[in-house]
Amino acid sequence: MDSVESLGARARSQWVEDTNMTTIIVTLLISALVLGPLLWRIGADARRNRADVIAADIRSALSHRFRGETYLEVHVTPPRVFDHSGRVTLSAPSGYEWLIERAWRDVMSRMPTGYELVLKAGDGASGSRRATEVARLPRAA
Repeated sequence: MDSVESLGARARSQWVEDTNMTTIIVTLLISALVLGPLLWRIGADARRNRADVIAADIRSALSHRFRGETYLEVHVTPPRVFDHSGRVTLSAPSGYEWLIERAWRDVMSRMPTGYELVLKAGDGASGSRRATEVARLPRAA
């Protein structure tokens, strides 16, 4: 009789152990589904904040260089998780390309390692085309 009772106790013990293990696995999976995207978003926000600080530093240097605001645009793209290089894009509208020529060295000195500099100048043809289109418009009065 003792052996039948011990087999029943073992079966109940095994069932409780399986239930506990299932509970632990389900809890870990649910935690991973919730915490995984949350941690990913926290990392992305931290990289975006760092890129914003870099952009503000570069804009400050450009404002100091030109003694005021310019037509230069500064866009900083943070590095992605699997691509470790960020990007600083410096652009100017058509006709103001000379601003880029004067500013790129200051931008390079403010960029952290691991970032690349992209220079974009406005398309000269599109700016002159718009000016001639505006000149051809008839007067309303």
